Amino acid sequence: IALLPLITLLLVWTNETHRLIWETLTIAENSDFTGLRITHGLLFRLYWIYAYILLLLGTINLFRSYRNNPAAFRTQNLMLILATLAPWIGNTLYVTRLSPVPELDLSPFGFAISGLLFTLAIFRFQLFDLIPVARSIVMNQMSDGMIVLDNQLRVVDINQVALFLFQITKDDLFGKSIAEIINNDQERMKLLPAHAAPDNLLSFNIADKTHIVELFKTNLQDEQGQQRGHLVMLRDVTAYKESEKQLLEARDKAIEAYEFKSQFLAKVSHELRTPLNIILAYAEMVQDQVFGTITPIQEKPVKNIINNAAVLTRQVNNLLDMAQLENDRIALISTPFFVPDILNDVIQQATPLAEDKGLCIQLDTPTIVANKVQGDAEKITQILFNLVHNGIKFSDTGCITIKAAKLRDDEWMFSVNDQGMGISEERQETIFDPFEQASKSLTNRQRGVGLGLSIVKQFVELMEGRVEVNSQEDVGSTFTIWLPLPPATELELI
Repeated sequence: IALLPLITLLLVWTNETHRLIWETLTIAENSDFTGLRITHGLLFRLYWIYAYILLLLGTINLFRSYRNNPAAFRTQNLMLILATLAPWIGNTLYVTRLSPVPELDLSPFGFAISGLLFTLAIFRFQLFDLIPVARSIVMNQMSDGMIVLDNQLRVVDINQVALFLFQITKDDLFGKSIAEIINNDQERMKLLPAHAAPDNLLSFNIADKTHIVELFKTNLQDEQGQQRGHLVMLRDVTAYKESEKQLLEARDKAIEAYEFKSQFLAKVSHELRTPLNIILAYAEMVQDQVFGTITPIQEKPVKNIINNAAVLTRQVNNLLDMAQLENDRIALISTPFFVPDILNDVIQQATPLAEDKGLCIQLDTPTIVANKVQGDAEKITQILFNLVHNGIKFSDTGCITIKAAKLRDDEWMFSVNDQGMGISEERQETIFDPFEQASKSLTNRQRGVGLGLSIVKQFVELMEGRVEVNSQEDVGSTFTIWLPLPPATELELI
């Protein structure tokens, strides 16, 4: 672009030798002034055409910018257009001899007018302000749609995302009200700034695909606090809504499956409990020789029946307790009781299981004052038995030690220690979850469904207590629980 102007400049400096720019230069006397009469050469006319083509292209770009810019920045474009046209018109009149005074070059007057217009644009309309540039960059890089409305709800600005959502162009949009853009009355009302839509969601069908758009609206005010228009933001939340729908469907299915599982466990437990109790009762009656004398050979099979029926009964009871806990059907029954009584009950229930594995159960407690406390004795017994049974299940040698101590008037501590396989640190974080085991590689002697410790934790929390485990692999485990057990009052003892 600069090559031809450079050549022309060199020719101007050497015009005296070739006369290609100005053929003749003479003095023209006028009644009002003395001017210079110039006859332009061929290269001057070629350069003049070239320069005016560039001016024309630049002016066209300014007009395009004027049309595409929002109203707030159009005045700047108008100042640029007028400043460009002033010297262009003056020079055209001079070169074509259409000026009222042919010898008077009007170009300097045009540049003077341009200077005034540029001064006005710079100091009055912030010509070199970066806001228009920043606005264009920010708006075109936004992932959200944006619409600016004036107080008459006419569109004064919009970005590319919003144009895509509405499937329109800027030429179809500027100067139109929002009501003319959206045909659907319900969707149109959501866009109106004064309307508070309950869901603030719009639906757009683009290329046979539905886009869900979330709507945000706010008022625009000037520095004096006067309302100048409204800002509408459109955020495409289609993917989010689809994910939300899938999550809700998955949640509903999970809840349905969870409820079915709880109902199934409760029903199966109820159906199994009665026949198991009958089997256990008859086996104990046979062992007690109620139906006649049994031989020494028969004693061992009968004992195996009793032990296995008792194990299965405990597992069924655990399933029923878990189902009731999950459905909030477990209620605490508070009664006065002696702590030594529940400890003896636990030892009595667990001793046969320990003896079958060659283990011992010992009670390591300081002297306990024989005063009754208030609490759910049955559930505390079940908690301690589950802990002792867990120690028996995962121990091959040694003893299971039970401790109990009164910490304050209304708090007791119980602990169960074993010398079994121990629990790894990572497993300790999940050991109280339902259907979890201390080891994933259980032998037949370590049978169970992994509910005992989960029931322990939930029963303890139901009583507003807490439970902790301290374990080391190949050394053993200690489970400690703290329970609020206030002294029984005289009224409760009656």
